Amino acid sequence: MIFQTPTKTMFKPSFGNKRGETNFHQIFIDNKPVAEIEVKPVNKFGKPEILSTFTDPCHRGNGYGEVLVKKTLEIYLTDELYVMTTKDSKPFWIKMGAKEFDGYMCVFKK
Repeated sequence: MIFQTPTKTMFKPSFGNKRGETNFHQIFIDNKPVAEIEVKPVNKFGKPEILSTFTDPCHRGNGYGEVLVKKTLEIYLTDELYVMTTKDSKPFWIKMGAKEFDGYMCVFKK
């Protein structure tokens, strides 16, 4: 398993962001991306924000999402890091240590 910043993403940037406004990080298995996380370095609060995560359906349940989150926290969490959630994803983010912030937003704090 290799964690790296890719030259090519699995998807286009989320939520109307333009290419280059967000950062992508991936986990590779056998030289193929199997999981990806997208981070906006500066959100409306002036802090980093996780916008999306994805794990290939064939690789779900192997802990790759957790690895992506932990590595992202190492890279971006200085004092706060926000994450956009959905009703279905919010339990995952809370399990990872985020606190509910506002509606569909959670926050990791140092």
